Amino acid sequence: MKIISKQQDYYDFAGQVSDVVYVRKEAQTYIWIDKSLLAKIQARETHSTYNNGLNMLFFSIWGSPYFLWEIGKSSEPKSYCFSDEELTSFYSCRKFKKKYFQKNLSLPTREEFIKMHKKLKTPIFVYNFNKHYETTKDNYQIAQICVDTNVILKNYGFAAVLPAHDLFQQIEFFISNDLAEPKPMIEISDKNRIAGHGFDEKSFRKPKSK
Repeated sequence: MKIISKQQDYYDFAGQVSDVVYVRKEAQTYIWIDKSLLAKIQARETHSTYNNGLNMLFFSIWGSPYFLWEIGKSSEPKSYCFSDEELTSFYSCRKFKKKYFQKNLSLPTREEFIKMHKKLKTPIFVYNFNKHYETTKDNYQIAQICVDTNVILKNYGFAAVLPAHDLFQQIEFFISNDLAEPKPMIEISDKNRIAGHGFDEKSFRKPKSK
């Protein structure tokens, strides 16, 4: 896979160069999704925590979900945690842990996430719980949210949880398979089929009887 990007990420040289091209351009965009799907994602965080310097980010990488705790207020350097257990090293208060954590959540299926990736035409997107934009339609059954696409994952510490070679392969597979346009079926006439096999119209004619 060939990666075209202004910034370098930790997996950029973890695979071989091929005809598959990934144009990694960071952008902010909007997507309409089922309201029940959004509710499953948002259920991971029970309270607004931004005023406490704690925010949650939801990443999807080729349909695999990752929840990150972002620690630090707007004017502070940010730290990132991939697990509730890791977060407790920053916050040891039991009351805090009970208030903000939820277990045994029913996440959307991988197929549902893949549909979002195809709509966005990107292998990577992130939903920020405190910076989302949301409108609804169809009697509040469909929601529009704001997401960031093609983000640089090394900035969030993904090298510690997702090997570079695995990530490179996942992105390459997504672009070459899930994102690839199906090739149209070409109908070939009988005349062209015959010519393609080295024959012509006279090859199958019976000789005139004497």
